[in-house]
Amino acid sequence: MYTKKEHEERYNEQLNYINEHFNISSYEPKYLCKTKHDGWECFHWQIDMSNFGIKKTKYHTIDYYTGIGHVYKNSKNPIPPLPFGVLNNLYTDSSATEQAFDDWCGEFGYDTDSRKGLQLYLDCQKSWNDIVKCFPELKNLKDHACITEY
Repeated sequence: MYTKKEHEERYNEQLNYINEHFNISSYEPKYLCKTKHDGWECFHWQIDMSNFGIKKTKYHTIDYYTGIGHVYKNSKNPIPPLPFGVLNNLYTDSSATEQAFDDWCGEFGYDTDSRKGLQLYLDCQKSWNDIVKCFPELKNLKDHACITEY
């Protein structure tokens, strides 16, 4: 795990990168609470991203969850998710837009007869399509190994 200083350095490096390559000018993780999500004990975050465009500012908010081991060294305080981790997660979700449902289920271990699996598949598609509307440059995310292999 990181110290606060190490995290801040990584955060700033990654923020500069996503601003330069994807026109994401603001990335703000807000800690909401410690919770259980689908039976998993975790930290719940709200990630606000924006693009301060010339004609129009665009905003996008994501609910994001991290495991309870994501805390600062020698502390119990949760570490805010870094931009590359969140974008990597969105990139993984984007596979639902490029695969048939049966193939997607096979890759991620879901039953093709599962309503929950189908809903997750549809949610992943919606999430990716929504964020690409705000940040069209993310369509080229696959070309950025520093994020997709994060």
